[in-house]
Amino acid sequence: MPIKIRYVIFELRVVPQTRTCENSMKIVVIDTETTRWSEEVPGKWDNVDFFGLTILVIGIPNNDSLEFQVCSPNYADHLSRLQLQFSDRETIETTLNEAERIVSFNADNFDFQILESAQFDVQQWKGKSFDILTQFTQRTGHRINLENLAKTQFGSSKTFITAKQAVEFWRAGLEL
Repeated sequence: MPIKIRYVIFELRVVPQTRTCENSMKIVVIDTETTRWSEEVPGKWDNVDFFGLTILVIGIPNNDSLEFQVCSPNYADHLSRLQLQFSDRETIETTLNEAERIVSFNADNFDFQILESAQFDVQQWKGKSFDILTQFTQRTGHRINLENLAKTQFGSSKTFITAKQAVEFWRAGLEL
């Protein structure tokens, strides 16, 4: 039975889980941010491997809340003033290896490639992927950007409208 994309996003972000953790699929949500954007890399989108990993965030649904694991293999010191609890590489890998489903927006074509370029072994993770962009594209025949999806489904915007803004904030050391 196909899962409606809106239901997946809404359940993971807002709605308390109605079933116990023992009886439900172990789902995690991932997102990466990079040190460079496409315009700064020769070949642009053909060379995603050179964008560089700044941070990986994993959201883990836990009853009525979302717990987070954050990994920044090269920049944890730079990001330490954000008062985030950083997880080590081994903890991150264990979490993703134990997950039954890894939900993302464009991990199939971007995040997994970024993680692979940061020396993570993503092959097992790819097999557990539920990429919202991939699902949307398969069902509608066209792509949608995350900003438009956020506006139409939730009536709100992303924190950063463009990937360039996220990179610029990171470089400037700015907090949200």
